[in-house]
Amino acid sequence: MGFNPQSGESYCKYWIIQKYSFDVIDLYLMAHASIERYLLIFHRCTINRHIYLLHYLPITISIIYPVLWYIGVILIYRCENHFNREQLVCGGACYQFETFLGTFDWILNCTLPVVILTIVNIILIGRVLYMKSKMQRTWKSNLKMLVQLVSISLLYILTWLPYSVLGTISIFWTETIFNDIVFEYLGFLPYIVVLICPFVSLLGLPEMQERLHKWWYRKGHVVRPTQDTMNLPAVNTITHE
Repeated sequence: MGFNPQSGESYCKYWIIQKYSFDVIDLYLMAHASIERYLLIFHRCTINRHIYLLHYLPITISIIYPVLWYIGVILIYRCENHFNREQLVCGGACYQFETFLGTFDWILNCTLPVVILTIVNIILIGRVLYMKSKMQRTWKSNLKMLVQLVSISLLYILTWLPYSVLGTISIFWTETIFNDIVFEYLGFLPYIVVLICPFVSLLGLPEMQERLHKWWYRKGHVVRPTQDTMNLPAVNTITHE
């Protein structure tokens, strides 16, 4: 059976649109979640008054915009693709190798949400620790919210930040070593998020934390026979007939 180049091109375009769209949606939703968590802790009244503007609108834009953008630059924009199905996302779409579109796409859709995610979490952690004495009543609940968010955000930052920073450097400094590191190795880092994030989210549930606490408590307080107790003489039992 012969290979149909047209079907291979359609497959690559679908793969690129699907992967890039989900990646950008994921990053922007996490960046929005960090900003929203900050508002929930320090400006709850503001977000309650403007729930549609500060909650629903950013989520809607974060989902719709990436899909429309990548349909436009991959299916509508005209350039010559040279796909290689043995590489990740077939080696990328042709628009990525054009100076303006490639740079604009990388900075807006990869670097920007990662930078927002990193900065907001640093500010959030710093302000929560600084305001600890003034938040005595809500400290425990805010701490739980903070730990849940930061644990997931840290996973994103550790995987996406090296990828986005080195990718940005490789755009402006065309050294072969950077391109090899970014596209041959760091390009697979975001897949770690997909594998580990469900377990991190699960550990953040109060029910799971309670179960782990009970399991750890039992593990640390198991009574095991010692050498002295094993060598004790048997005690005769007196029965009354």
